[in-house]
Amino acid sequence: MLNCNLYKMHLNINKKKSLIVTICALSILSIIVVSIALEKHNTNKEKQRITAFEKEKAKKLESIVAENKKLSEDAAKKEQAEHQKVQNLIDSGSLTTAQVRNNCSRLKNREAIVILGGSCSYKIRAVGSAKMAVVFVSDKSGMDYGQDIAQYTAGQSSKESLVYINEFLKREAARRNNPTLNIEFNFFGPFQQVSDITGDNADLSNTQEIIDALQNTSLQNKVPEADYDMVHYVYLQKQKFRSFAMPSSHRAFTNAQFADTTGVFIHETLHLLGASDKYNNGDCQTRGQGNPFDPNGSEKDLLDIMCWAYGSMDHLNINIITGREIGWQN
Repeated sequence: MLNCNLYKMHLNINKKKSLIVTICALSILSIIVVSIALEKHNTNKEKQRITAFEKEKAKKLESIVAENKKLSEDAAKKEQAEHQKVQNLIDSGSLTTAQVRNNCSRLKNREAIVILGGSCSYKIRAVGSAKMAVVFVSDKSGMDYGQDIAQYTAGQSSKESLVYINEFLKREAARRNNPTLNIEFNFFGPFQQVSDITGDNADLSNTQEIIDALQNTSLQNKVPEADYDMVHYVYLQKQKFRSFAMPSSHRAFTNAQFADTTGVFIHETLHLLGASDKYNNGDCQTRGQGNPFDPNGSEKDLLDIMCWAYGSMDHLNINIITGREIGWQN
């Protein structure tokens, strides 16, 4: 009888244990189900938040794009209006060149142009192609310079022609196995200078006076300077100033005062391409030699054109230093 009671008690205890285990299991399962449902809810809510954020971002981006487009269009219209205003002043002859700012945006796709910074900061290398306007300016005497101009505008095979620069560059580039620059020329004038040049400019004391006289002459005769990568003014009076260049504004000023005007013209043009004078160090016998790194080499009798711009073009060359300065790699 006692054993039977003990058995019943043991059975009841086991049933209670089973019930407790079942309850615990169901509780844990409920917690898991609730957690999964809550996580799914939060995930859906996060997806909705992200979707709303992406829509808002897309809307803002669309608004910014539209605003920038309008700003660009407005800026383009403003720039066009400014250019037209400047052109009107030039056409009327009331604007000096000192007030005309460069517009270089059109040059971005030219092979010879390397954009360095903003739309009006660029450098011309001696490779590819570039356009040059040559503006002939005479004094007010009315002297006929027809013979000189015929000589200066002859084909590039003539060593008396300004166009010979293409032959010279081609020859020197071939010596270095380097691609070269071909300059497309347009000639304007001769035009009588619109203002006087008083000094001889031996010490560059009246440079601004020369710039004003030649550039204003060009503008008042409606030379379309903005269409060219370089503008080279050739003064035909054969006196008054020494030649010089302004690389930052892509302008050069050659005085046809010597028999070797072509050499001077090429010398000043090379300044626009980045070349420096070689006589500044007072030693053309080293830096000016054909190969300044080998003074006893086969090119020792050649002289760099940036050291000396006169004499036979057969004895003038572009040495290694100048070649590197104008963008040649070899």
